[in-house]
Amino acid sequence: MPQDITLKLPSGINAPTQDDIAAAKEYVLERSRAEIALASAVDDMLKEYAERMIRVCYKYNIAPQNFSFGANDNMRQEIYAILDDLLEELLSLIEEDSVPQNRKNKHYGAIISWLATLGTHNKDLKWTTQYYISRFSKDVEALIAAMKYAGYDVNKAINRSKSILHTLYTSPEVLAAMKSGKMFNAEGIISGGTKYDPFTHKPSVGLSKYGATNLVTMARSTLAKAWMESEFMEAEDEGMGGYYVFRGSSYPCSHICDLECGWFHPMSMGMVCPLHSSCQCWVLYVKSDNGEITNYRNLNPYML
Repeated sequence: MPQDITLKLPSGINAPTQDDIAAAKEYVLERSRAEIALASAVDDMLKEYAERMIRVCYKYNIAPQNFSFGANDNMRQEIYAILDDLLEELLSLIEEDSVPQNRKNKHYGAIISWLATLGTHNKDLKWTTQYYISRFSKDVEALIAAMKYAGYDVNKAINRSKSILHTLYTSPEVLAAMKSGKMFNAEGIISGGTKYDPFTHKPSVGLSKYGATNLVTMARSTLAKAWMESEFMEAEDEGMGGYYVFRGSSYPCSHICDLECGWFHPMSMGMVCPLHSSCQCWVLYVKSDNGEITNYRNLNPYML
């Protein structure tokens, strides 16, 4: 047994090698690099689509206070078409990046089918992405109203948008519009960025007020879940008996990550990681030598 890892192994489970441990650690690091790359790609995509919406809306001579996407029927239809394009392209990007390259041939179809079921509010991935895109569109609507109110032309508005999508409601332009005392039609200017749960109609809890941030976080979390599920499917193919969870960072997480560390998880439990957004825990699979695991309940504080 490698000296830096101490495990209480159930009967019938082989001890992992140093190579097993190194590979397990590298996998979560590789996943983290993929998350960062995807987050950057999504952010670039959102900037591109914000620019498209700004260009469309600046074609219509609508005063800042009167501006909203619904102020002109033709403009609204153009915006809907852009948001449909964003949905399709974003889902395609998440799908493409959510299966490790070396696992696509074997488990790609299964992971993509599983991926489609992920979402918030007990909804699927497409619904969740549409929901966050809707929140993003409200931000862009407020941005355009504020840029018009500031007297910016289309190019200045576009350039400014690229740096404030994640901080919109603290930007000088939006703050000036909100504090002007004038009546605006753009929902984000009226609410100061507060958005409401589609079912309770109360202010959203646990989400950023910025739609761009929600979309980037969702993409990263979806990729992380899919990578861990892909690894789990491969471990099942290889006859692994179960796995252990180890902390991959020093960030305090006593109520979530720490509770999963240090005990044997049989394969029948499924994959528990990632345990939360930005979770860096790594998983070490261990193999059964005869297919029978006899004492894992004694090593798991939550199994009765």
